[in-house]
Amino acid sequence: MWCCQLVALIKRKGTVDKYKNIETVKRLDFDRLDTVVSERIGALKLLAQGMTESDVNDDICRDLILPCVYLLTQFLESVEIEEKKDD
Repeated sequence: MWCCQLVALIKRKGTVDKYKNIETVKRLDFDRLDTVVSERIGALKLLAQGMTESDVNDDICRDLILPCVYLLTQFLESVEIEEKKDD
């Protein structure tokens, strides 16, 4: 699975280089990561929009959707993008 390959790449300790983290990040497939994350967010959205009131769906919201949204919120708060202003 693609996610396992990503984890293996991050954990790989083949380099004793001073900047091994930079080299690891350069090898990440951000296009694939973008695609996979977008697909999963879309699936969560469809799941959430189709929810009806039931104990099972409430458990799904508690155990899956809300923790995922919380992680995404943490990500958004830690990666700020500022618009470049023309001088």
